[in-house]
Amino acid sequence: MLGSRPMVLRICLLNTSFVFLFFLFSLTKGHTQSTNKLTDALFEQFYACIEEPYSQKTENELSKIKNGLTKIPSATLDAADLWHEIGLYYYGDLGAYEQALACFVAAQAIRKKIIHDPAHNDLARSAFMIGVCHKYLGNYDKAAKQVHSALAVSQKGQNHFMLAKEYLELGDIFEFLGDFDHSINCYERAYPHILKSTRDRATLLEDHFKRQAQAYLAKEKHHLALEKNRQAIKVCLDSIRPDLADRFHAEIADCYTNMNISFRATNQYDSAYWCLQQALKYYQKSNLVDIALNIGNVYNELGDLYMAKKQYATAIQNQLKAIKILHDYSKHRYLTFAYTSLGEAYLQSGEPEPALRFFRKALRILVPHFPSSVRRISTVSDRSLIALHGIARCQLAQQKLTHAFNNFRRLDTLVSQLRFSLREDGSKFSLAKQALPIYENAIYTALLLGDTIAALDFCERNKAIVLRQALVDQQAKQSVGIPTQHLKKEATLRSRLLYWQKKVIDASDEVQRGIWQDSSAQAKAGFERFVRFLEKQHPQYYHLKYAQVRAPSIAAVQQSLPDSSLCLEYFFGQEQLFLFAWSKEECRVFFQRVTPAFSDSLSALIHLLRQPTPDAPTLRKVASLSYLTYQTLIAPAALTFNQQGQIRRLRIIPDGLLHYLPFDVLLEAPSDDLKSNNAAYLIKKYAISYGISNQTIKNGQQARTNFAFGGFGITYAGVETRLAQLPLAEKQVLALQQMMGGRVWVHSEASANKQTFMRQAPQCQILHLSMHGLINEQEPAKSALVFAKGKQIQPLSALEVYNLHFKNNELTVLGACNTGNGQLQQGEGVMSLSRAFTYAGCKSLVMSLWSLEDVYADELIQGFYRELKKGRPKDIALQQAKLQYLAQEGSERRAPNYWGALVLSGALEPLPAGAQDWVLYLVGLLLILIGLGVLFFRAKIKKLFQA
Repeated sequence: MLGSRPMVLRICLLNTSFVFLFFLFSLTKGHTQSTNKLTDALFEQFYACIEEPYSQKTENELSKIKNGLTKIPSATLDAADLWHEIGLYYYGDLGAYEQALACFVAAQAIRKKIIHDPAHNDLARSAFMIGVCHKYLGNYDKAAKQVHSALAVSQKGQNHFMLAKEYLELGDIFEFLGDFDHSINCYERAYPHILKSTRDRATLLEDHFKRQAQAYLAKEKHHLALEKNRQAIKVCLDSIRPDLADRFHAEIADCYTNMNISFRATNQYDSAYWCLQQALKYYQKSNLVDIALNIGNVYNELGDLYMAKKQYATAIQNQLKAIKILHDYSKHRYLTFAYTSLGEAYLQSGEPEPALRFFRKALRILVPHFPSSVRRISTVSDRSLIALHGIARCQLAQQKLTHAFNNFRRLDTLVSQLRFSLREDGSKFSLAKQALPIYENAIYTALLLGDTIAALDFCERNKAIVLRQALVDQQAKQSVGIPTQHLKKEATLRSRLLYWQKKVIDASDEVQRGIWQDSSAQAKAGFERFVRFLEKQHPQYYHLKYAQVRAPSIAAVQQSLPDSSLCLEYFFGQEQLFLFAWSKEECRVFFQRVTPAFSDSLSALIHLLRQPTPDAPTLRKVASLSYLTYQTLIAPAALTFNQQGQIRRLRIIPDGLLHYLPFDVLLEAPSDDLKSNNAAYLIKKYAISYGISNQTIKNGQQARTNFAFGGFGITYAGVETRLAQLPLAEKQVLALQQMMGGRVWVHSEASANKQTFMRQAPQCQILHLSMHGLINEQEPAKSALVFAKGKQIQPLSALEVYNLHFKNNELTVLGACNTGNGQLQQGEGVMSLSRAFTYAGCKSLVMSLWSLEDVYADELIQGFYRELKKGRPKDIALQQAKLQYLAQEGSERRAPNYWGALVLSGALEPLPAGAQDWVLYLVGLLLILIGLGVLFFRAKIKKLFQA
């Protein structure tokens, strides 16, 4: 009996445990049932709440529901679903993205705790919607990160529907950033998943085509935008069934609305009007909730159409109708569109007072506490910039100059913040284009107030910002003590980013391009994380590198000018041309309206100068246009500053189309014969150079070290290429070596290849390239210098040049054709090969604006180096070379098409040409002294031993 006690105890304990576990189970079950009941009740409250039209009562009820959710003792997946549903309501119905974001984040937190399946669709849904909200709030890095997280989940689960949605959303994010090529590629990557999706395939396909159309519309490729919109409409018409009719009717109407924009942009107003009538018809067929929003937007588009036709009264009628429809949607972006469009219509019709009222209404929707909260504006395409610019223009029209000036200062602050936050050059270029009329009006306002310094500052604020920032970056590295390992890491991350960017550029297969773009995006994200680290750990370096550039004082600019010089800086606006002119003693500003006739004549002159063999009628037209252009661009300043002929050097800081124009060929006086010795070319009176900004004009000290000449000459003999052979290229660099010393790499010795260039060129103080250049105006990063190795060509792309570092370069002569030519980016300049070398650190560049015949180009270049050898400043050396060329016999050569293309940009100081001889003399003297010393001590030692 005693032996059975332990067994009895064990049985008792076991029974007690079962009772306790049952008790716990009952409590848990009761608790779970209680939680479910609470959640179910909150669901019922939510659905009852949103059935009513939105009001303050709705917001109060939503607050109670959210408060109830936070008090649930242990959240369940049902609670996460409710948070998600509330988020969708805030997002889709109200456009309240901050509130929606908070709800989606709450849902995600619960799901991450409970769901352990890494491929669970709800995890993807949460991340996806968080990304969408961040996109609309302007947090693009966070948006992309969240959508990439959603992609990772969907790829594990092979959820083709979500993968298609996620790629479409990524494309939309890149579109918001102005990176339309990447955007279009993401849309293409969505396409195979759309075809594989078993859910909503037609809806996704229509969305795919429509988003592509919007991207092409943003790129102003209207024929492609129209094609994609038509494809989207066809998908909708082929897929309409009763349960999708409302949705597809609305989508068809959206496409017609967008097609109207393309037709309006190409002045096809009848087609645009027809599209808007079709849009109205299909919107009215749809019974979707809030379809009135879209109908209101169509009336606003009709207003814009009539405004483009300058029928302002009809435009105002349609925009007022749009506002009446949209008035119930007090915070929606379509209402801001209508207010800004109506303001624009009133302003253009000469009624600034009502225009001002509507611009202010738009801005108060976008920035409720304007102007104190103006810094919250954070996206490139933000309508607030348009509204605030409209307010400033109204005040300018009303002669309220001080108020207008203050608002232009605010606009400058906003543009600077946007530019500072953007990482992609393409986005910065897009911003510069949008900012052009802002700075044009700001300059005009400052000049009306007599504030020349402020006008100059505004002029500088939208000019060559990306390029100047790269130069500031180099200055930061050289002047601030930053640990070597950080610089190495920065260089490594940059190289990695360059590698993937180049892969993307070179990809021919779209699928492979997409994969490489993902790698490029990851490399970019890693680089940006490191930049944020630098901001915290090395603020001096960071702020130097990302400095907000301000124009120097007028006195500083004047002080920087060489003697007998005049600096001319242009701002080529949409309506006005501003000319800032400085000598050492005086500063003046001239401005005049830009007429379509002048813009057309300037374009015609540039086109005619590029003709390789101009005939007599062409040269007569060039002569006429050259004199007309001189009268517009130079004469006002010349008559003021050079009455006594004291100015002998011009420094030109061009803008817009002027980047393509060599001022050397302009005529001071009419001339019927450009081949005559008497043709009054500007180069005969002035040494002319060019710059990107007045901030780069510095009298830099001459280098104390000896310079080294390095030349690359490629004939392309025996190379498998369609490019013409250049028999003079090798002879040219060998002749220059005899003149300048240094070292050359030539094709016949198989040394003029890309690998040698990458290794040796950054070490050359004077770099000369005699070879072919290939210009790609559509994709400037693909422009290239053409090296050769054996029988194969080796292109060196502009993108690769950008990543080089020419620390000690004093002069680079780009003997290749068209090295100063390329795609014009508003405010930034020409995306040329020469720009890539400037970006990489070359202080001075001689480049060509079009193709030159080898014989004539060789004469000019040889003459230029001879003058440099004499110690002349670079601009005077090039002037003398051109004058010597023009003075020779043979009238054919005097046509500007044969010599005008070569121009000088950058620093002007003479090369330290005597330094090499000085060093050799010093070394020789030192060797003599050492020899004398050895002889002296040898004699002493010999006498000592003899003693």
